[in-house]
Amino acid sequence: MFLRFTPALATVLLCGSTVAQNLVPNWSFEEYSLCPDSWNEVERATGWHKSTNNNNPQHHTDYCNSCATGNFDVPNNILGNQQAATGSAYMMQVTMAPTVGANYRENIYIQLIEPLIPGQDYDVHFKVSSADDCENTSNNQGAKFSTVPNFPVDGNCQVHSQSIITDKLNWTEISGSFTADSAYAYVCIGNFIPDAQTLFSNSCPNCTSPLYSYYVDDVCVMPKHGATGDCTTAFSPAGIRELMPSLDYLLSTTPNGIDLQFTQPLTSSTFITLNDVEGRQLGSATLNRGTRSFHLANSSLAPGAYLIVLETKGSRVVRRFAQLQ
Repeated sequence: MFLRFTPALATVLLCGSTVAQNLVPNWSFEEYSLCPDSWNEVERATGWHKSTNNNNPQHHTDYCNSCATGNFDVPNNILGNQQAATGSAYMMQVTMAPTVGANYRENIYIQLIEPLIPGQDYDVHFKVSSADDCENTSNNQGAKFSTVPNFPVDGNCQVHSQSIITDKLNWTEISGSFTADSAYAYVCIGNFIPDAQTLFSNSCPNCTSPLYSYYVDDVCVMPKHGATGDCTTAFSPAGIRELMPSLDYLLSTTPNGIDLQFTQPLTSSTFITLNDVEGRQLGSATLNRGTRSFHLANSSLAPGAYLIVLETKGSRVVRRFAQLQ
């Protein structure tokens, strides 16, 4: 079974770039383990999770993808019709629901590719569109950062929208900047302001659903360096230098692991690790100088996204790939 590289990432990691890079893996929800076919399937989008703060476990954000049929398709789904802002997937998220419970939320989170650096400035932006068939709209959609996966609805978040977003036809970008005061490892998207401080409107009284629901896409967190921001460019960890300018390889799977075939022999001893998108190490080895091919044993790679990390002489190259069905 062959594995698919993310071409833009492979290019950026092997050369310098003046483009600010996205710290959010699976930023537009394209990578998935299974096509959505029911409610409450956030985790089918690789790396994304449900926040349990102020949530009724039987309800939560819904994943939509063009690979699905019926209620959770893109562009046609149970709450209306909307093309994805990027690609062919997005989330359907309730920002408040007084009929379900006070301060009820359907916030979602993901672990960043690398923790934020305290004192560093960051740009944050994501896109929302009011779901077609929903009567109500609200403000306060935002992004909250944390060092642990815990996101209380306490009136605090780094970025949020002060205006009520009512547009059902177009995508509205919510954006802002902040200075990290901790090594935040997670970002959560949703409403973290209590109902009493959230503005709302019955903007579509003829719609059939009483929900305050939005489509969500294109989540970006980028270091603020005065460079052009590009969500599609995945973050390359600090310390990458062009010490391996000729490094390139093909990667494929076997029933017992992963095969790497380098286009040129390695010029120095290289340490390799295989990680999942949440940073858990699944395997590692040291490759000797002159290596042209290598087999990394692992017999249980499920479909999804992974990272290959190669380190030598203080240089680190990270490549993201997807294990296909």
